[in-house]
Amino acid sequence: MLASAADRERTVRTLQESFVLGRLTRDELDQRLERALQSRDFPELRTLTADLPPDGPFDRLPAHRTTPCRTTRCRTPLT
Repeated sequence: MLASAADRERTVRTLQESFVLGRLTRDELDQRLERALQSRDFPELRTLTADLPPDGPFDRLPAHRTTPCRTTRCRTPLT
């Protein structure tokens, strides 16, 4: 699934917040921000925050999804 601008922006915010909380060094932040801005699909973005604790139940969903899908007809599987 292709990443939207909103997906990239949300990933950037998550990375910046993690830096402020001391979960990332400045070098890690810079590297991940560069990769986030160049990412084309959602799985690429997910790898940038996979080792960070989620802030809420929908932290890892694409920006256009507001609730997790519970049916087999979902376009975006939960992981």
